[in-house]
Amino acid sequence: MSEDKRIIKTKQNLKQSLIHLLSQHLFEEITIKQICEISQTSRVTFYSHYSDKYKLADNIICDMLEMAHIRYEKLQASCCAPHSILNDLCNLLDSILQTYHSQHNFFQYVSSDKNPYLYASFSKHLLNYVFTELEKTTTHIRFKYPLRISCSFLTFGLLGFISECELQQYSPEQIQLCTKQLINDLIAQHILTQ
Repeated sequence: MSEDKRIIKTKQNLKQSLIHLLSQHLFEEITIKQICEISQTSRVTFYSHYSDKYKLADNIICDMLEMAHIRYEKLQASCCAPHSILNDLCNLLDSILQTYHSQHNFFQYVSSDKNPYLYASFSKHLLNYVFTELEKTTTHIRFKYPLRISCSFLTFGLLGFISECELQQYSPEQIQLCTKQLINDLIAQHILTQ
């Protein structure tokens, strides 16, 4: 059963208000009162949808990963090559990077030093997403290490790699090329797979 359009609009307004406030304040400084004022929503309405600002932020992150998942499914369906861990990882990476760059108005505030909660939440949700998707590939690939450990290595290693590329002012295209090359090297050298 789909949500009422008014509820969807209210949740969108709350999410956009939080993102707007992130341009002016650290996440920990933002209050429910501020979110409600910007979104022109009552506190009662806010609490009917979210228990706190942390759940609102988690919901934004889950929305972003759902966008990535839709992109990933399209890439997987359009892929002409036979499924391989390299193709699956590159499609997964492309879908995440495309979402990351298209939603930069939010992700620019997701950093471990400025907004540690957002960074930790994003990292946790991203790890779970990568694990869920790669769990499906275990029918045609064998990892050397337990899947969750391999996914942790990929997720957190690539997050650090991408963050450093951004600090070095690489373009989104350069980041995509470099991370694909890194994944290709990991697979070619059998670092993660048997």
